[in-house]
Order: sequence, then C-alpha cells, then structure tokens
Amino acid sequence: MANNSSAEMEGLSISDQSHLRIYQDSCRVSPTIQDTPDGHQMSVYAGDRTKKGLADAIAKIETAFPGWSAEQSKVLKDRFADNGFSDQRMIDAVNHVIDTCTYPIPSVAEFIRFDKRVKVLTYSEITKAQYDGTLSWDDYTAIDVGLDKPRWAKSEDVVRYRLTKWESKQ
Repeated sequence: MANNSSAEMEGLSISDQSHLRIYQDSCRVSPTIQDTPDGHQMSVYAGDRTKKGLADAIAKIETAFPGWSAEQSKVLKDRFADNGFSDQRMIDAVNHVIDTCTYPIPSVAEFIRFDKRVKVLTYSEITKAQYDGTLSWDDYTAIDVGLDKPRWAKSEDVVRYRLTKWESKQ
C-alpha cells in the first residue's frame, strides 16, 4: 500500500485510513475555501505534510509541555492529518499555542483551531464590488486556488503569504 490508492484504501476502516495518511512519507495539502457570513475565506497554508514535519511538531510540543502524553500525541497526529495541516501550518500552530497557552497542558483543539485565512472573491463578486465603488481592481490579484477559475485576494495578502498567482490554464 505504498501509494495509498483509492482501491487499496476502500477496504480499510476510517481509523486505518487515517493512520496511513499520517505515516506516509509526504502528503500534498491544498488550500481550502470556506464560506462564511462575510464571504469566502481561504487558508493561506498549502504544501506538504511530511513525517519529519509531524515529528518536529510533536517533539516541540513534548519539550514545551512536559506533561503532554503519548496518547495526546497520537490523537493530535490523527487530527493534523484529518484537518489537512501542512508542515508549515503545524509548526505555526505549535508556536502559537506555546506563545498563548495559559494552562499547564493545552488541548488538542488549541492546535487544530489555528489557521490564517484571507478573504477571496469570485469574478462576479469583485466585478460587482468594483461597480458599487467598494473596492478597486488595482488592490486585488488573481490567485490559483486549485479550481478551473481564479479567485481574487488583496494584493498585500498575496505578497505577505506568498499565495500562488493565477496563470491561465488554456
């Protein structure tokens, strides 16, 4: 089951599938778009989740929080995989919890809820907002979010988070 194809994964329990996702050498994580009351938001994190990245994140937690248990590490590894964390998001989450945790030992949820998101607009949304005078095209850049069409984000966010600019797929 080296490459974890759909057919190979089909007969496995959800738990076994999760463990395979955790322990494979590398897993590509794509940006996710979420609908919110304020519009569409996209996580700035994409990239790979690797065994080394996972091991580094867990080692840092165990060093910073000596009471952290092996059972908590196992649960957190599962949650990182199931929530599509990349190496960078894992390390940023761990650093954030180390900096902000007020209890002796953090909960798994404190790591999982960490994310950085930017607002993204569809073509029709940005066109309407331009027409209404609420934004300027000049302040936005087309980005690639893994779909057939681009989305637009503030140019300053594109630079700050190194988001991938849209290249025509024709």
